[in-house]
Amino acid sequence: MNTRLRPVPRFRQRGIISLVAVIILIAAVMFVLNQTYGIIGITSLSNDSQSDSIAAFFLAESGLERGGGIIKAAADPTAKSACATNITGTIPLGRGSFSLSATSAGCDGSNLNCTSCTIISTGKVGAASRVLQRTFSLTAGNGGVTCNHLTTDCSNQSANPPAVPPTWSLTTKNTSANPAIALLHLAATRQGNTSGASCTAQSNCSLKWNINSQNGARSVLSMGNLYTLNSGATLDAVYQRVASSQPEDVVEAAVLFPGTSAPTVIGAYWNDTNSGSGGTHGENNDASGTTNYGTAATSVACTNPAPGTAQQCTNWCTGGDTLIFGFSGGSSSGLSDTLGSVLFNTAGTPAQNVPLTKLVHFPTASNVGAPANVYTEIWYAQNPNLSPAANALHVSSYKGNGSGTIGATWTGAGNLILGTILTVATINYPVNIISVGDTIASSGGVSGNITETPTIVSQLTSTEPGGALGGRGTYQLSSSQTVIDNTGRTWTSASTVLNVSACTVCFFAPNDAVSGIISGRSINGQESLRTGETAGGIGRYVLSGTTQTTVAAASPVKAGTPGTTLYLPSTSSIPIVSTPAMRIALVAGTGAFDDTTVTTVSAVGAPNPQTRSFTVSVIPKTPLDDATMCGGTCAFFNQSSATTGFSIGKPANTDYWASGFACLHGANLPAIVATGSSVQPAAWHEVVY
Repeated sequence: MNTRLRPVPRFRQRGIISLVAVIILIAAVMFVLNQTYGIIGITSLSNDSQSDSIAAFFLAESGLERGGGIIKAAADPTAKSACATNITGTIPLGRGSFSLSATSAGCDGSNLNCTSCTIISTGKVGAASRVLQRTFSLTAGNGGVTCNHLTTDCSNQSANPPAVPPTWSLTTKNTSANPAIALLHLAATRQGNTSGASCTAQSNCSLKWNINSQNGARSVLSMGNLYTLNSGATLDAVYQRVASSQPEDVVEAAVLFPGTSAPTVIGAYWNDTNSGSGGTHGENNDASGTTNYGTAATSVACTNPAPGTAQQCTNWCTGGDTLIFGFSGGSSSGLSDTLGSVLFNTAGTPAQNVPLTKLVHFPTASNVGAPANVYTEIWYAQNPNLSPAANALHVSSYKGNGSGTIGATWTGAGNLILGTILTVATINYPVNIISVGDTIASSGGVSGNITETPTIVSQLTSTEPGGALGGRGTYQLSSSQTVIDNTGRTWTSASTVLNVSACTVCFFAPNDAVSGIISGRSINGQESLRTGETAGGIGRYVLSGTTQTTVAAASPVKAGTPGTTLYLPSTSSIPIVSTPAMRIALVAGTGAFDDTTVTTVSAVGAPNPQTRSFTVSVIPKTPLDDATMCGGTCAFFNQSSATTGFSIGKPANTDYWASGFACLHGANLPAIVATGSSVQPAAWHEVVY
């Protein structure tokens, strides 16, 4: 049987291609849909991440702004603490946060004052993170604050912290290792009859003066505030309120005056009257002013500053060593005006012409945006005080200064001569003494007197307490006679022995010329010390010459030739040798310094345990005798007048000006101008890791 496969009919193969095509199309559509959904998902995730990244970037930028604000507002912008300590931590903001860190560079040996601060700010939102970096250049300069009424309301009238911050304020930090007094001096333009500035918004304000140069247009205000600051302490955000009736420009600067121990504020002086009798303000061609005496021992109570008044007390500078002058100038020539000099006591006797040193002038051309019509300056002068008290007492041009007698006089019962024995019963010992070699005489009485002039050979006995010699007792005479006891008889002993019975300056020495009690004699030497006597002080001194003399009543006695060396008791205060040389002034007593020059101290010594001495630059015009002297700021003042004048080297374009004085004690370290920084930020950049 022949079997054979037969082909499928062609009509049965129709449609297979279409089916395959449909399957392929469906697969393609499914693939496209799958890819589309994947792309959509990826795009959505990418959009969320991009949004978070942008938000993180802006948060990081906000962090840079915050860090920069901390630097600019820091108490001492050059301090590392403001950079590395304050600029740290994480702060939530919006739906993310930013974290800050900072590093300082170019710091000094104390690791405080630095030249730059680099801030790193990391912004985070979700998983997104952006890092920005910015470096701030810190250039130290004279610290101060300005406010220009053309751009800012400078009055601070609405300031009521913490609700409303002031538009301007000054922060001062004591960078010294010792306590200090800070002077904040404000200068402001004035318009009209206004009451000046006030510092009521700060509980620790210590207002010392607050005066106007006048009450009309173009007037200026001077305001001085003093504060005590411990080492490292900060006087934070001090500001004043000024009258808001007219636009005003404000500038303020600060200086610190440290001491080895805590310095103290003695007082301040101002004169805000317009009586024409002098004061601490002026206008146009005025270039001088006055204060009162200032260094009186006692005075009326010191008054507080008030418009139109003057300081009434005259002991506002007693015991001071630092005189401060705060000056406000109104200028019509921009920022170029500055005082050329300040001289204190320009018309005294002598005129001291004490030159003050400028510590700060503010603002300068580098203070961009500062008002150009007003400026502040702080000047000062220092002079050491005597130690331990402010005044030196019993100062003398003479090495020895006291009282004494030569020989003796006595009367009364019991005094007689029998043979060669003299009995003395009523002498005024120890003011009067009898010495070996004295010649004896008598007068008066009812019968008999010495017919010869015998001399004392020796003392035989003493009836003075303790057996003291030279007083009551018996004496061996050189010749014999009888002079009976008679109460009306006067006895005398003529002598060449000077008996110094009291001395304020006790440095009597051989070869010293003697004056007062006697003239034309000098001291040959001091006799051996007896009870109550001291070398160079109370005791008996043999005078030159042979002529016998009797000065029985206690009389002034001086020894030595006046010169540039002055003497005083060891218990008195003493000047010091300093650089520059310490100034001194005569407060009271006999004598006078040269009225054509300043007297300063060049050396200090101790001649003996009872006496001190110091050498001055010029021989006193009239020898000093029991004088009282002072140093410190006392020596700056006119000692012979109720007022002391001062002058300023005022530029021609500075018209109105106002000022005040302050006095400190114990500010014996170099003054420090409060420094701030010119904070200059560099462009920021993103850190890519």
